[in-house]
Amino acid sequence: MEVSNACANQRSDKTVTVFVIEDEDSIRALLATFLERASFEVLTARDAPEARAVWSQNASAVGLLVADLILPGGNGFELAQEFRKNRPDLKIIFASGNPRNQLLETTQLIKGSKMILKPFSMTQFLDVVSDILEKN
Repeated sequence: MEVSNACANQRSDKTVTVFVIEDEDSIRALLATFLERASFEVLTARDAPEARAVWSQNASAVGLLVADLILPGGNGFELAQEFRKNRPDLKIIFASGNPRNQLLETTQLIKGSKMILKPFSMTQFLDVVSDILEKN
């Protein structure tokens, strides 16, 4: 498996911590693996309650949130809004497998967030990660 050159080459002396919230175990594990291979620190959660618990212990360390829109116990949009209250600089990528999801429109309300539709390749995903991290 090959890691995106853009992502691997953009790494600086400061490691970015990415918080992945995804209810599908296989997708969550795959995203974590690719992010770790691209030299990111990775935190994961499978649902909204677990995400809140992980966030409460690690909020200051997280530089990028990757959140599925539909999650057990809540949704990624609500979590992003909640987390941004404490961290207005938090970068956010939303993921969804349903292009007709009504939450897609609301994600545009979060300034600086990006959206990626499932299924996506790891190259596409890592390109979106690089793109959002390059923006101030």
